[in-house]
Amino acid sequence: MKYWITMYDPYGAAYYGYGNGSYAPGIVHPDTGPYTVGHNLIRAHSKVYKMYGNQYKERQKGMFQCLFK
Repeated sequence: MKYWITMYDPYGAAYYGYGNGSYAPGIVHPDTGPYTVGHNLIRAHSKVYKMYGNQYKERQKGMFQCLFK
């Protein structure tokens, strides 16, 4: 696989899923929810990015794309 993304629309997942609750899972915690979820999304992206670079990139010659709307 040449191009990789770890997540699509992290803002939507964080804000709409955990801030105002209009996306799944529909949790409404506007003061802390989007920040906690955003933090964990960044951590997850970082771990996968590093893992791919260390274990697969040389053999697969792939690259990560940053997709933000």
